[in-house]
Amino acid sequence: MSTTEPQSNIPATEEPIGRSVLNLFGVRPGNAYAYEQKAMPSVIHFDITFESTHDAIESLVLPPPLKSDRSEPPIVTISYFTNAEVYAYDGRNTPYQAVMLTARTQWGDRKGVAGWEFVDGLYGDKTAMDIMGPWGLHFGMLKKFADIKVSHTGAHEFNVEVIRRGKLLIKLGLRAGDPVDDTELRAFNQSSLGVFGVREFPNVDYTGYIERSIVISDPVTEDRVARAWHADSGFVELHSGELDELADLPVNAITGAYVYDSSSRKEHFGARYILADLLDEHHTTLTTVAQRVVDTAAGRLSAAAATKTPSQPIRDLIGTHDIDSAYRIQSVNIAAELARGKRVVGRKIGLTAQAVQNQLGVDQPDFGVLLDDMDCTGEPTIDITRLLQPRIEAEIAFVLSHDITDEIDAATAPHYVQTVFAAFEIVDSRVANWDISLADTVADNASSGLYVLGQSLPVEAVPPLSEVTMTLLEDGKEVSHGRGSDCLGSPWNALAWLANTSRAYGSILREGDVVLSGALGPIVPVSPGGSYHASITGIGDVSATFTTA
Repeated sequence: MSTTEPQSNIPATEEPIGRSVLNLFGVRPGNAYAYEQKAMPSVIHFDITFESTHDAIESLVLPPPLKSDRSEPPIVTISYFTNAEVYAYDGRNTPYQAVMLTARTQWGDRKGVAGWEFVDGLYGDKTAMDIMGPWGLHFGMLKKFADIKVSHTGAHEFNVEVIRRGKLLIKLGLRAGDPVDDTELRAFNQSSLGVFGVREFPNVDYTGYIERSIVISDPVTEDRVARAWHADSGFVELHSGELDELADLPVNAITGAYVYDSSSRKEHFGARYILADLLDEHHTTLTTVAQRVVDTAAGRLSAAAATKTPSQPIRDLIGTHDIDSAYRIQSVNIAAELARGKRVVGRKIGLTAQAVQNQLGVDQPDFGVLLDDMDCTGEPTIDITRLLQPRIEAEIAFVLSHDITDEIDAATAPHYVQTVFAAFEIVDSRVANWDISLADTVADNASSGLYVLGQSLPVEAVPPLSEVTMTLLEDGKEVSHGRGSDCLGSPWNALAWLANTSRAYGSILREGDVVLSGALGPIVPVSPGGSYHASITGIGDVSATFTTA
């Protein structure tokens, strides 16, 4: 679509659509425009422009689907601005400072600028926070929390640093020079462009959008800049951190720098007009977490496994409840293992016992993938150095006789099983100190490690699995005890849950797959050199011994 006419189910209007969302700021609809003061009566700006590349601008500055205006040079403006006298719509004073990156863009025949910013509008540590929600939705602009530090390095010299998640991402500096004369100041005020945004309002279950649109604010035509100064010198340094790959934005040449004092009307913030509705352009599916975030989380976990150094949790990237994204992260790392030549041999169910859920602070099961190199059956000793923070649990395992293509329950699950085993799962976590939420463990392949299959019976010979008991010994001393009913009421329930849930995620259980059905009792930390033996009544025994180092 290349027209500037409003599209489809959002009608053309001359009214600011901002009125429909101002309640996000804690203001009742209809009240916002009764506020007559200037929203930002006096704001100090440090602006530096630099030449970059159109491709980098589209990747790192402009929100999709906006594109760099290739009829113009690939110029990025990086702005620091601050004022202790910033006022919200209800008149509250809200001190604010930010560093914004913008570049020129075009939609149809409308030209303007778009970008995003780092925000430091709160006191104290912001490392645990990420994105500024309501304001970002309203403007259609990504706003990330960060620590912004300003230092005076001379009488008229300033340095600004942006620090996020402990990483220095931006450092810029300039020295103010001679004042801008009246003629240049008038030209400066008349050169304002409209500001584009991409507003994305998700529905309540985050499966799609109720609005996805390109919006624009009118250019500011009043004399908003009162005073300005040329900059004698300026520099920009861009660095990368987690989720902020700014080092990939080239700074090829500094092209300009100013210091100026401006003010902004409330309408500059409140008025947003719909330029295009994107819901008719095949953009109706909401991706809860961007692929870049998924890849970052997967990389963190795979690096922990490769270096044998546990990592911080990944919930700071996707939250604690986004389980779909956690399974996406799991899939990325499993795909990487398959590319290295490993094979899928089954699935594991985790967190089936209430005792284990209580131990780990979670409230539902999860599942992971078993690979061929995880099978330690028949090994006289298991190399403990393969693991980071191993724990052991005794459970029942199944080998399937048929593919499970239909929904099953506990009554029909045995029809898909050939053999039932007493088994050990040696769970492991790539997250330091087992500090996991449900999202952390799902992303980490359900904290999978290794497994051992012990004695077995054909499915026709097994007793009622809810009634079996399990006793786990470490070096001859009992360390865990449980019953079949502790595993979701019965291991058959666990198998049915796995088959149905796995199919819902697009993967069915196959003939010959090994399925670890979940712990029958509390999990136990593995001791170097320890020997473990478990007995499950009516099924059989399983043993494992670990190396000392």
